[in-house]
Amino acid sequence: MERNVIDRIEKLERQNKRLMRAGVAAFGLAVAGWAMSMAPVCKTVWAERFVLRDARNQERAVLTAYETGGTPQLTFLNEKGKAVATMSIDEGGAFLTLSDSKGKAVRFCAQSATRKGSGGEPEESSDSVAMLSR
Repeated sequence: MERNVIDRIEKLERQNKRLMRAGVAAFGLAVAGWAMSMAPVCKTVWAERFVLRDARNQERAVLTAYETGGTPQLTFLNEKGKAVATMSIDEGGAFLTLSDSKGKAVRFCAQSATRKGSGGEPEESSDSVAMLSR
């Protein structure tokens, strides 16, 4: 009888040891899974148009490539919905248009200027800025 009790205790201790190992392994896998889910992931948002609205649900800025035929354009709007600043590109280069409250606009263009080099041949420079106003 005494031997039977000792055998049963040894069997229970072996089972307990196996269960403890399995529990530790399961806990380790759970922690590893949680840690992997916390890893930073680069998320990309794809759209043709982004609209920023204020607390009154009015459009205040628009980033688009939809209305412009694929050309990227960023426009800031005032509280009346009128464009006060626009940044975009066209076939001549990049430009920035600024408007006052009366609608008078000034357009700054970054464009290449061609000038004569020391040998008489045309030399292109990209450091010129033209200011045009409407």
